[in-house]
Amino acid sequence: PAGDEVPGMIKQVGADVVKVDFNHPLAGHELVYRVKIMSVG
Repeated sequence: PAGDEVPGMIKQVGADVVKVDFNHPLAGHELVYRVKIMSVG
């Protein structure tokens, strides 16, 4: 982008290539939420 920062994680560094992962840190992980319904309608 036009000078904007984009967070990423360097995954691999080679002689002529750097692999960077720009996915969210929780991408690919299972998320489990516990919810409590306080009222209905």
